[in-house]
Amino acid sequence: MAQHNLSTVISFEFFRTIGKKRFWIGTLAVPFIMAVVFGLLYASNTATDSAADAQKSAEFTISYTDASGLITPEQGAVFGATTAASAAAGLSAVQSGSVDAFFDFPADPATESVKVYGADQGLFENNKYSAVAQAMLTQAVDARIGSAELYNQDGVGLPLGTGFMGVDVYIRHG
Repeated sequence: MAQHNLSTVISFEFFRTIGKKRFWIGTLAVPFIMAVVFGLLYASNTATDSAADAQKSAEFTISYTDASGLITPEQGAVFGATTAASAAAGLSAVQSGSVDAFFDFPADPATESVKVYGADQGLFENNKYSAVAQAMLTQAVDARIGSAELYNQDGVGLPLGTGFMGVDVYIRHG
């Protein structure tokens, strides 16, 4: 093939290629897919931010029992929590809807799990109950750092952030 036909062949192949639908679909699909992914990310981040802002200002009623004696009524009041007469009374209050959450702190939170009961708020909102229970316990432990009451009969201290939280939620009917 002669060199003078090269420009003719190149222009023929170029126009033949750009004239096909699949060329344009393939060429424009990548930016379109990228735009859709960025749009979904933006929408997801916006929804997450608004949910986080709503959760920051959300308040709910709490009652608790504390067999360990770590949480004083004053410390509970900081979280808007009141003491329940018993674990059964606290659980009944959640089930009846008179309180939103009930925390049952065990005698030894280092080895036993904290039981958290709450009204069902949906998959993403239910974590607020265990977060508040953890914050209450952490604040109480922080207030008593160095106190002999933090150690069990074996001399083992309560490790911060390693307590167990068992969360049960109840759907309110009516």
